[in-house]
Amino acid sequence: MALRSGQARGAFVVFLAQILFGCAALPSALSPPPVTREALLAEYVFEQEAALDRLRAQESRLAAVVFRLAAGAVGLCPKTGPATGMVLHHIDQYGAGTRPYARTWFRMDESPAVLALVPGSPADLAGLRVGDALVSVNGHRFEPSPGPMPSSASYAAMEKARRLLDRELAAGPATLSIRRGGADLALKLSAKRHCVSDVQLEVSSQVNASADRERVFITTAMVRYAGTDDELAIFVAHELAHIFLGHQDRIESSGPGGALLGNLGSAGQGLRNLEAEADYFGLYLVARADYDIGAAEPLWRQFGADFPVIRRQHRTHPGSLERIVAMRKTAAEITGKRASGVPISPEQVGLPTSASPSGRP
Repeated sequence: MALRSGQARGAFVVFLAQILFGCAALPSALSPPPVTREALLAEYVFEQEAALDRLRAQESRLAAVVFRLAAGAVGLCPKTGPATGMVLHHIDQYGAGTRPYARTWFRMDESPAVLALVPGSPADLAGLRVGDALVSVNGHRFEPSPGPMPSSASYAAMEKARRLLDRELAAGPATLSIRRGGADLALKLSAKRHCVSDVQLEVSSQVNASADRERVFITTAMVRYAGTDDELAIFVAHELAHIFLGHQDRIESSGPGGALLGNLGSAGQGLRNLEAEADYFGLYLVARADYDIGAAEPLWRQFGADFPVIRRQHRTHPGSLERIVAMRKTAAEITGKRASGVPISPEQVGLPTSASPSGRP
């Protein structure tokens, strides 16, 4: 006999209640081992430390890619500065919940310390090691952050240390005093002139990268997504291109709307043009750093397969289909220049006035 809708709903509610109440009283047939509070706490500590170790590995990988890109970009960027190939960190930059584990795992105090080193870089050749704490440079001490530690993550102490180090290195090789294993050591640190490129790693499950006027932000999820350093270089170079080409300034100079709303203040086609410029210019940065430009096409094809929404043109970005075709042409253009000995420099791109295109440095 068929039930009318009201009867069907009533029968379903009774059936669901029987399941829920039945499950609540269901006796155990087996005896799994008990989970103690101590075991849970030990696992929590282990996972915190494992996450910090993965973060250091990602920072090291990203730093190596950025170091090469920034070296190859000299002549195409508006500003150069000293590059040492070391990534510093400070205890303040970790959130209050993570800070105790970072202090123990990285053996940190209130001094800036070396988180990662690029193999073969000036910092590596100077004898620095991961975990070294920075005491002073040319006699100028790296002061610990004043007052109580911030309740949330703060990069103020880290930025202050970086500015001091850059200032001293800008004048030439510097004497760096470090603390290692309780002993103070003096090292002679030099630097190379690279394009200024501040690339920051953000802990996030979102596969994303972005740039403002001075910094590139790339998530841990995107670094994981890039299976090879060639692929990672393609993502990072695109964002560096936005900075080297002064795109944020161009957006804000487009009118009051652009200045107020940033990306949202410009017409869609104009923003898509900037993204196309960054793809084009970025692939040249990849080539000049001797990464594989042929990785761009399959990378974007896979990206479109994994995230189908990007295949279509967005209000601010070209679709991945269009980007793939354009990058294929750009790769052919670069390959042709290599074959004929022409300098690997982009064509018909509005470079900043202080940048002068040249061949590979």
